[in-house]
Amino acid sequence: DPADAFGGSSQLIAARSGGRAGGRSAAARAAPRSAPRPSSTTNTRIIDRTTYVAPPVYSSPSIIMAPPVYNPVPGLGLGLGLNAINQIGNDMRDYRQESEIRDTRSQLEQSKMREAELEARLRQLEMQGQNQMSQQQILLQQQMMQQQQAAVAK
Repeated sequence: DPADAFGGSSQLIAARSGGRAGGRSAAARAAPRSAPRPSSTTNTRIIDRTTYVAPPVYSSPSIIMAPPVYNPVPGLGLGLGLNAINQIGNDMRDYRQESEIRDTRSQLEQSKMREAELEARLRQLEMQGQNQMSQQQILLQQQMMQQQQAAVAK
């Protein structure tokens, strides 16, 4: 019987289920066995084993280095990087300047439009003034002619 070979059913089930009583159902529970009868001669063998648990081993992260590469122009990588950063700065400055130029042109166009509107209003006022002047001149000429005719009629 395999249960007897492993020292009883409870140990066998415990080994299979992960714990002494874990995982067993009530239906699978075997009837308790009575203790074996001591015989006249007892051979007891005691095995004393000490178990040592070693602490976990941690390793430091290893440094990964790139293999050396032949570089015909030393310092070119750094120079290219610095040039790229410099070019980004130049592009930002150019964009800012172009934006300011666009704003200035827009303001100039608005100012030209206002100037044209003011000139048109001034011309309109001058035309009205000339019409009034010419009407006044005509009235004055008519009055003078009437006075002259009245003086001649006397």
